[in-house]
Amino acid sequence: MKTVWNIFLLAAFISTISFADGLMRPSDKTYPNDFLRHRMTKIDVVITGQIAQTTVYQEFVNEWNKATDVVYSFPLPPDARATGLYFWVGDTMYRAVLKVKEQATNPGTGEGGIDAQVNAYLGPNAIRMMIPGVPAGEIQRVQIEYISICNFHQGITEYRYPLNTSDFVLFPVETFILNINVSSSQPIVASSLQPTMGAQSNQDGPNHLSLSAEKSKSYLNNDFLFTYNSTHDSLNTEFYPVDNDTMDGHFVMVMKSPSGGYGNDVFKKNIVFIVDRSSDMFGATLQEAKTAIGECVKKLNAEDSFNIITFDYYVTQWKPSLVKATQTAKDSAVQFLSGISFSYGSALLTSIQNAIDQFSSDTNQNIIVLFSDGKAVANPEQIRTYNTKKAAIMTIAGATTAGRQRLEMISYLNYGIPAFISKSEILKDRVLGIFDQINLPVLKDVHYEIGTNVHSILPAIASSLYKGSLLYFTGRYKNPGNSIFSIAGFSPGGAVFYDIPLAFPSDSIKNKFAETFWAKEKIDEIERRIAVFGENDSLKKAVIALSLGYGIRCKYTSYNAEKTNPVIPPGGSAAAVEIVEFTSTSVELNSEGATIRWNISENSLVKEFNIYRREKGSDNFELIAVVNNTVRSFIDRDIADNETMYRIEAVTSTGKLYSITITFGSQLPSSIVLYSNYPNPFNPTTTIRYEIPFKQHVTLVVHDVTGKEIVRLVDEQKESGTYTLLFNAHSLTSGVYFYTLHARSFVQTKKMIIVK
Repeated sequence: MKTVWNIFLLAAFISTISFADGLMRPSDKTYPNDFLRHRMTKIDVVITGQIAQTTVYQEFVNEWNKATDVVYSFPLPPDARATGLYFWVGDTMYRAVLKVKEQATNPGTGEGGIDAQVNAYLGPNAIRMMIPGVPAGEIQRVQIEYISICNFHQGITEYRYPLNTSDFVLFPVETFILNINVSSSQPIVASSLQPTMGAQSNQDGPNHLSLSAEKSKSYLNNDFLFTYNSTHDSLNTEFYPVDNDTMDGHFVMVMKSPSGGYGNDVFKKNIVFIVDRSSDMFGATLQEAKTAIGECVKKLNAEDSFNIITFDYYVTQWKPSLVKATQTAKDSAVQFLSGISFSYGSALLTSIQNAIDQFSSDTNQNIIVLFSDGKAVANPEQIRTYNTKKAAIMTIAGATTAGRQRLEMISYLNYGIPAFISKSEILKDRVLGIFDQINLPVLKDVHYEIGTNVHSILPAIASSLYKGSLLYFTGRYKNPGNSIFSIAGFSPGGAVFYDIPLAFPSDSIKNKFAETFWAKEKIDEIERRIAVFGENDSLKKAVIALSLGYGIRCKYTSYNAEKTNPVIPPGGSAAAVEIVEFTSTSVELNSEGATIRWNISENSLVKEFNIYRREKGSDNFELIAVVNNTVRSFIDRDIADNETMYRIEAVTSTGKLYSITITFGSQLPSSIVLYSNYPNPFNPTTTIRYEIPFKQHVTLVVHDVTGKEIVRLVDEQKESGTYTLLFNAHSLTSGVYFYTLHARSFVQTKKMIIVK
């Protein structure tokens, strides 16, 4: 009866399913419920500019009297990439191992009943991992990390956390916590969270904002939408570089166009709306799409020209050529839209070619707005070659459409930006927002140059720039130093040029997200090509190497719950998400006294630091100072001699303590570092060096391009310090291999080449 009732609930609500929170499904079919009870969710979001790093910690309860295997599933947003997955065994937190292996499937066939509904709910970008033997009555904890880019329009940055679990949650979640921290290059003038949930915000300076919300006994049945407004009067550039010293550096650069200040200095538009009559885009009716297009037509400016094309097996044009956007023409177009009905077949390529043929001049901004599911066979590179009028092709579709990657490639190769609408969004409102963005084009035919020090830039083709919109680039750089980013294009007043000075540092700590974001974009690009043109050995190896090298899941890799990478020592704190790591310490004697300095891993839970001193001959540490959580140094003016010892103790908001003892002359490595092996290429021996700033369990594993482990060089507790070891590859054949260092939450992979 329980299963029948659940299926009934699913059938009643399936049309409103959105991407949402995680689920834990028991493998044992005799388990009394379809899912383990969801007990807690804690979400931490760090937004730097437009890049969002999300960490989701969750707890589920095995309410049975027996242990059971489970499959944890998380419906990752379609534009995001998972960068880490963790699980607990008792009080020990482990980082899941990324391997060349298919993901676990949800228990059941997935062909009918609740299993099929779960698969539909999770969507194509879901993360799945099987966790064996969750004990009876125990809480199973998991944590997932992912990276994504926020929407931006008219000075408003939008972050959405999909949280509609109404179809699967019959009981309220005991605790839900949301923390958001924003760093913006422009002053933040306003922010909002919907639903509000009693959120409290704090703005520490004009460019920094933190927000927190907590709710008990809540049903997770609404997405959370966080927005913040920033203002700027001219073209603004944000630059986030990082260089970890073991490989070429990475950077993210964002260019934002002001929302105001252009006056009438915007392009006139030639615009063609293309409607796919055969698609099931958005999971909504064709009528909703027609209504949205009609609203866009009504907002056209009088000097614009436009047309409407529909297609199934054949292409139908509203008018033989573009017409001026008079009121009479707009009314006629809306009437034409009302007569469009559902059909079958897809002449996608022909419809785009017909639209391009409408444009006789490139003086105006030529735009194609394509509403399609992208399922039709159409070669994006062929479209690029045909697009001699340099029309910006904006593709709009549902977030889960099977043809998403084809539509992305069509836009990215043709000066456009793809947009995907989730089922929780109101179609008309989102489409109007997209249209408002492209309604005021200010820079087209954009080209850029950045010098020989920079390579692997994405996207390769820049889109047009619109009033209140942005362009972003991510890439690699070979050496620290200064450079110039030159960008040129055509404005309504003629050619314009911008020379933007950039400083590429050797800093290996700040902006670490730039590494992950570049890898995400590169994996997206390769998988897009595989989806559109088919798999080949070269592309497959390239995407697997990126996945394993950067710890980001791709279509050929999966997370596995293997107890090989503990993040905290056995018997550690149950609240492992609170762990504080001292990344560097020092103490030195000067004219003022003893200056103690320290740094920690980023952790918003630290409330204060206690400073203790133990003098020569004493067995006890004495508390000498308490400083707030922003302080990273202290001067002891009462020091007796340089044999004094100090202890720094971090106190978290939950009362947990983390400490480290230091003496004169002691200096921890500033961070965990895996260096490039030398020599490389080599035959048959090479030296590998790494540094760790504190005592912890370290593994160093050599594996081949498929992810198969070749040898485990290190698997033990190590004191802080620098280590070198000699790797002898006499038994291996020539080829490319990888070595990966795991140290708590740190994971890094380097490539080495054996040449015999």
